[in-house]
Amino acid sequence: IDGISLSTDVGSYGRIGGSLIFGKEFNEDVNLLFSAYGADIDGDDLYFPDFDDPSMNNGIAEGLDWERFAGLHSSLRYKNISLRTMLTTRKKSVPTGAYGTLFNVSGFESIDERAFVELKAEFPFAADKNVFVRGYYDYYGYSGAYPYPAVINYDASIGSWAGGEAQFRWDIFSGNRFTVGGEWKDNPRADYRNWTPDTVYFDKNFPFHALSIYFQDEFQIVDNLALIAGIRRDEYSSTGSATTPRIALIYNPTNTSTVKLLYGDGFRAPNVYEANYEDALSQWKMNPDLRSEQIMTRELVYEQRISNSLFGVFSAYTYHMTDLIDSFKDSLDVSQFLNINEVNAFGLEVEVSFITEYGMKGVLSGSYQEAKDPSTNMSLSNSPAYFARFGLSYPLRSDVMISAECIYNSERITVYGTTTEPILTTRLALFAQPGLSDETWLAGAINRFKVSLLVDNIFNSEYSTPGGVEHLQRAIPQDRRNFRFKVSYAF
Repeated sequence: IDGISLSTDVGSYGRIGGSLIFGKEFNEDVNLLFSAYGADIDGDDLYFPDFDDPSMNNGIAEGLDWERFAGLHSSLRYKNISLRTMLTTRKKSVPTGAYGTLFNVSGFESIDERAFVELKAEFPFAADKNVFVRGYYDYYGYSGAYPYPAVINYDASIGSWAGGEAQFRWDIFSGNRFTVGGEWKDNPRADYRNWTPDTVYFDKNFPFHALSIYFQDEFQIVDNLALIAGIRRDEYSSTGSATTPRIALIYNPTNTSTVKLLYGDGFRAPNVYEANYEDALSQWKMNPDLRSEQIMTRELVYEQRISNSLFGVFSAYTYHMTDLIDSFKDSLDVSQFLNINEVNAFGLEVEVSFITEYGMKGVLSGSYQEAKDPSTNMSLSNSPAYFARFGLSYPLRSDVMISAECIYNSERITVYGTTTEPILTTRLALFAQPGLSDETWLAGAINRFKVSLLVDNIFNSEYSTPGGVEHLQRAIPQDRRNFRFKVSYAF
């Protein structure tokens, strides 16, 4: 972008929003990009059968589905050095009566804030050697208000962290590239607070730091066979260490096909709330010995260019997850987060995409996944076994594009053991930018406009998705047919 673009959009549920984008390419070495955006959405009046009682407005939550968000983004590049910043905020009302709060009562709200700044640089100091460095600061803040019959409960969490990463890449010879790197991250704030106007139930900070090192080697064994192997070591001051290897074997049997064998390990360290929250009043006990969740994945991928306009991908995978973190209540009615679950999963995915000489593009994909807890042989909640997607776009003319997308999800199990109905939703989008050929001021001004129309759930399907343990509802109703219309103008 080299100039200014202004846009405004309106939509269903009282949506109104806008954005500004400014970009400037000073020369081939320096460019600047800045954007600001925001929206205000009134939301819908929602009906929940589980609350269908005259004392609770017959199950209708009125005016409690609103949302407001805004953000700023910027990037500045000078040769091989770049600076990025971001600031976002989102405030939302919650209409579901979760956590036993009062239904159809205003005040159940949450605020999320995020900010970061990142400076990174890349220095190729020889034809076969390259150094990459970056430094960053990140901030996340959350606060919530929960109305109960006699009191409003509040909670808040703030996380801030800063760190740096350095990476060295060396092309040892034409068929071998070696990479080594390390990262240091310090979290001086990782706190959680829970209180009412009269009582503070929890207010603690749990700072920690982490050191990571990693190695990777990309080796071209022969012309059509390559091996990529890497290993990473993470040391957390709060939860211990983890070593995660990854291996990929890539084979090209023909010029139009590729076979990949992939293996990898990963982990998720417990967060501050899971490891450290305690409350004598609600009988919740902390668990400083909580371990990281672990995952091991294996995947086979086959890619085939069938013709110049047709491309296909097939993959089969398995994964095994252990030490999954979940809440547990003992015989004394004391709750605690423990490493108690594991998951075995198997899946298949297939995708075919095409493009025609007339500009039509399409994609058809489908997947099957079976994910179960081996101790109970029960399928995971909120995990559809079947998923399918069909997308198509076509230029009606040089300045008008239409696209459609259909998505299918099979039934899902809720946390209450019930199942939702299968879901089929369709989205339609229309994009237009005038392309008047008249060399007049008016034609030039008109050509700077862009308009788009997006219609979600175009057939007005009624469907729900599983809720969580905090909900009385087995499943939460989702939006019916809705639209968004956007106009932008470039200067």
